Amino acid sequence: MLNKILILSLILFFITPVDAYARDRIPNHLRSLFESTDMNVLGISDVTIFYENFSAVSDERVETAQDIIINLKEHLNYDSVPHCQNLSVKMFLLDYNTINDRDVMHFLTWSDWGNINIWGAYDSFHNQSTAELYINMGVAETRFIKTIAHEFYHHFQDLTCGEEDEQAAVRFADEFCDIFDEC
Repeated sequence: MLNKILILSLILFFITPVDAYARDRIPNHLRSLFESTDMNVLGISDVTIFYENFSAVSDERVETAQDIIINLKEHLNYDSVPHCQNLSVKMFLLDYNTINDRDVMHFLTWSDWGNINIWGAYDSFHNQSTAELYINMGVAETRFIKTIAHEFYHHFQDLTCGEEDEQAAVRFADEFCDIFDEC
C-alpha cells in the first residue's frame, strides 16, 4: 500500500502543473542595447537619461521626459517620502524597434506580457542598486507621457518597498495625467 501511495505521489508530482517563477540575473545585461544603438546621455534631477538621437522628435521627447520627471518627483513628494532602499535611476528612451527587439532587450521577461510589443518596462532585477525605466519613444505624445508616469511609479513602489501593483501604476498614471493635464 505504501508503494502505491509513493508511486501515485511521484506521478502526481511530475504531471501536475505548478506555478513557478525562476529568473536568472544576466551579467552585463545592457551590452546588446549599447552595442546596437548610438546613445546620448544627460542627467536631470538625479536621473540619468539615455536616448537614441535619430530625429528632431528625439530632442522633443527628451525635453518632455525631463519636464515629466520633475513633475512626477514633485507630485510623489519623492525626496520627502522615506525610502527603504537607495536606487540610482536610469531612463532609456528608445525607438519603437529597439525596445521591442527581443535580441536587444533579451533580459526582459517577455512572457510576462504575452510576448507582445510594449510601451515601457521597469527593471531593478539585474542591477539591484539601479532602477531602469525603458520607454518607447515611437508612440503618441500622450502615451509617451503616461508610460513614463506608469514606469516611474513602479520605481517609486520599489524605492519605498511597496507592493508592486500593476493596477496602482495604471491608476497613478491616469491621475497624474489628469492633475497635470499632460496627456
